Amino acid sequence: MKKYFSCPECGRKDISVQDMDKSVATVKCGSCGIERKVPKMSIADPVDVFGDFIDIVHSEKKPSKPKTQTFDDLVKNSGFLEF
Repeated sequence: MKKYFSCPECGRKDISVQDMDKSVATVKCGSCGIERKVPKMSIADPVDVFGDFIDIVHSEKKPSKPKTQTFDDLVKNSGFLEF
């Protein structure tokens, strides 16, 4: 029986782990198509491979750069010094 996990991209429970008999498993979402090859230990279960997949996907996401503001912008947006 195949297990399905929730996709970190689309949120649907359509992630499957394939090729568990090989040293590199394929983890793929049947809905949005995200797919990664995940190295696995010989005794790993699908849930272990899925956890490694989640780590890989999250490590690929770049943190968004915070918007920088000038001092004048901060003063204007703060509501202070309004006349």
